[in-house]
Amino acid sequence: MTYFNWPNQLKMAEYCCYKISRVLSKRKYRYLICYSGKSIEITSKSEAEYTRIYCRVINAGDHFEIDISNIELDKSIRHKGIFTAIVNEFRNSYKIKQITVSSVLTEEMHSACRKLGMQVDGRIQGYRLKIRDIHTRDTRRAY
Repeated sequence: MTYFNWPNQLKMAEYCCYKISRVLSKRKYRYLICYSGKSIEITSKSEAEYTRIYCRVINAGDHFEIDISNIELDKSIRHKGIFTAIVNEFRNSYKIKQITVSSVLTEEMHSACRKLGMQVDGRIQGYRLKIRDIHTRDTRRAY
């Protein structure tokens, strides 16, 4: 299956929004797909809470990768496993082969990435998590 064309890029961005919305409700957060499906911005609808997540959807030819390039969670929802839940949603996806967290600046984020088994990538000042390419009956994954 090839993913080169634009409609597939947009469908993948919608799919990524769906996966994140399983963690952060669409009732409380605004989901915006930008640049023809190449990026996703999630912001809180409430003025009292400031939450912002910016992801890039990378078309790598025969598969897609997700780059979580900015994540700012309001103090009221920090330390509740939201980042872990988002990464696990993508980890359990058949369509995404790699998760990247770029420009990690806080010690809190460094420890969260290490806890999830991500590998340090000095080139992007962040972490990478490669997801297995082999899908057997023992490694069933949700679409």
